[in-house]
Amino acid sequence: MGSRARPDARRTADRRLRSQAGFTLVEMLVGIALSVILIGPVGAWLVLIFTSQAPAAAGFTDAGQSRLLNTYVTRDVSSAELITDESDDLKACTGAEVDQVLLNIYDLGDSKQFVVYGTGSGGSSLMRWTCDLTAAHNVIDQTEIIRGATTITAGCDSDCGRVTVEATLESGHETSVTASRRASAAALLGFGGTQRPVAIISQESRTERSKDGPLTVELSAAQSWDPDSTDPLLFAWSIDGPANAGLSATTGETTTASFATASDAEYVVTLRATDESGNVGTASQRVLLTNQDPVIDTRECTAVGRTVSCTATAHDPDASATPQLLWSYPVDDAGGVGTQGGGNASFDIPVDVTAATVSVTVTATDVEGGADVSSVDVAIGTPASGPIAISPAPKASGNGLLQLVASTESDVSVTFSTDADNFAGWELRPLGSTVVLAESDQSVWAHEFLAGDSGRFTIARIPVNAASPVETTDFRINAPPTASFDDPSTTSPAPQTLTFVDTSGDDFGIQSRRWAFDAASPAGAGFSGSGTPAPATFTNPGSYLVVLTVTDADGLESTASRFVRVGGTPAQPAPPTWVGDTVFFEPLAGATGYRVTFAYEGFEEDGTTPCVRPIDRWVAATGPFEVRDVGNPCPVPSRTTASLAVRANAAIGPASIGVERP
Repeated sequence: MGSRARPDARRTADRRLRSQAGFTLVEMLVGIALSVILIGPVGAWLVLIFTSQAPAAAGFTDAGQSRLLNTYVTRDVSSAELITDESDDLKACTGAEVDQVLLNIYDLGDSKQFVVYGTGSGGSSLMRWTCDLTAAHNVIDQTEIIRGATTITAGCDSDCGRVTVEATLESGHETSVTASRRASAAALLGFGGTQRPVAIISQESRTERSKDGPLTVELSAAQSWDPDSTDPLLFAWSIDGPANAGLSATTGETTTASFATASDAEYVVTLRATDESGNVGTASQRVLLTNQDPVIDTRECTAVGRTVSCTATAHDPDASATPQLLWSYPVDDAGGVGTQGGGNASFDIPVDVTAATVSVTVTATDVEGGADVSSVDVAIGTPASGPIAISPAPKASGNGLLQLVASTESDVSVTFSTDADNFAGWELRPLGSTVVLAESDQSVWAHEFLAGDSGRFTIARIPVNAASPVETTDFRINAPPTASFDDPSTTSPAPQTLTFVDTSGDDFGIQSRRWAFDAASPAGAGFSGSGTPAPATFTNPGSYLVVLTVTDADGLESTASRFVRVGGTPAQPAPPTWVGDTVFFEPLAGATGYRVTFAYEGFEEDGTTPCVRPIDRWVAATGPFEVRDVGNPCPVPSRTTASLAVRANAAIGPASIGVERP
């Protein structure tokens, strides 16, 4: 038995050695097939990772435009719930400058977005607009994907589950992308495999608020629609918020929401639209009950002697009714007040008021008690205690003459009066001359100086008795100065040294000048009081506000300001700083705006498909320089980074380094 066992053991060992020596042909073929099956999807996944990153600044090269086209179309189509390319169904976003609409892509899930692909710039650009799903389809964001193309086409198969976009670039190269809705997009469908209805709330009318009655808002669901059926929808309404609010109907196409107006409050009205398959679409509308105070638009008061005439206009921002106007004015020096209502009022200031200037106040009140108050000072002149009284009361000026302010836009009325018995008439003459410019025999004489008049004058009271001396008072009409300066703007790139030249004028001469830059202008740029200020060096391109204030001998001021432009492209700024869920940054000199880009990363709902969604937020040059992150929109978020770019001279500079949200 032992001698027979040894050959069997040897044969077994030989077979083991042969199996370890190499693969058979069949084994090799099976191994290659398995490698293709396993490596193919992994390779496609890796390609998607690298090609789905929307380049922040790819430029408009062929490769950059192709990457943008692939990224946006693949992302939009894969998450779409409804896609249309039929001319009868295509809609443009409100405000979008579109030549031809090519595709409508609806995401009716939580994001509630409406994406339009179309051509612009005479058909040579492929544009992507993101709009809200209200009836107006307001533009939220826009992106230029392709520029300078000779042809751009887009279309999809019979049910628009597969979309193809093609373009011939300016270089003659062709680029295209074909994308399909992913299987997980069916999760946005109804249980029967149909699309969920699109619920849209439109406001038909709204009553004005009042103290005693409620505010009512008539709402309609008529613009709601079912993407895959013409059958009628079932509507259900609900309201959420403080007490004292209700709906006239909780079902049906229309309802009226009523709100008490005892105090300011906020409510949310929700609409549920259900189709015959039981699919439900929802929409909400916020109703804010806040009374806006009335606004006084104009008010003006003039005086002839001690009679004051006033006029005012006002409006209510949230009602068509005209606010009530009430004037108040002093009646003595002890604080007594008289009142008169109406847009036009006329009243006499009693002699118990000894001041030469009185303050008149007008109050506008709406039906809910909101008010706006404005005051105007009126010069009524002092009671005639001597032979000559002038109204409005002139003030002493630097050269010893009484000074009255002239208007550059309208005539100025000056009243001369006297209570002297020995009075024959008035003569108005140029100072130092016997030439009579105007005359009157009335004891109270209102003379009109025309708009823009200025000069030195003498008012002479002519006595009845020729032997009596002629009483005179010298004064001058002084028009405010006019501030102006040359624009030294340059298109040459920064740094640039600019010199500003004052070209202001005044009828009696400018006494002083003050120059100022805005907060973001060059630090330490000094100016002298002469007509030519010291040069200022601008190290950054962009726009800078320069302000010149000039003052004449009587203290009248005029201000001129303008934005001075320095050429060049903005430089790369320092990265922003995260504090919680908000990024902050400092303003930069010359900037006319900023772009904050949130780059969201993660995975789609299957946990393996990469999700990359950059979103741009625009910030005005005036701030505030903080932007809140509203949250990573990827179904499985991983990280969020923020970067900053500067806008100046209609150009956007390079973005800063991205900073990851902590």
